[in-house]
Amino acid sequence: TQMHAKLVSPDKIGTFHSGDCYIVLFTAKGQDLETTARKMHMWMGHDSSMMKRAICAYLCFELTNVLRESKYKASHYQEEQGEERDEFVKYFK
Repeated sequence: TQMHAKLVSPDKIGTFHSGDCYIVLFTAKGQDLETTARKMHMWMGHDSSMMKRAICAYLCFELTNVLRESKYKASHYQEEQGEERDEFVKYFK
């Protein structure tokens, strides 16, 4: 099985499958780089394999490095299926 990052089509945003893992990057634009808030969430499905979880964590690390090279900062959160933070759930309402 080949696993890789891919963008989710707009009509599928907020739809998560329990056998998968997702990275959600939320950006609230500020006046400049310092006031722009970025929150990176790793969503882990109940039925996701350890391999998928590890790949998701690695891709999150890689994305963090790309953001840092561009002088962006992001806070990181891990979301377990069924135990998501209210803030995360509100992104999709």
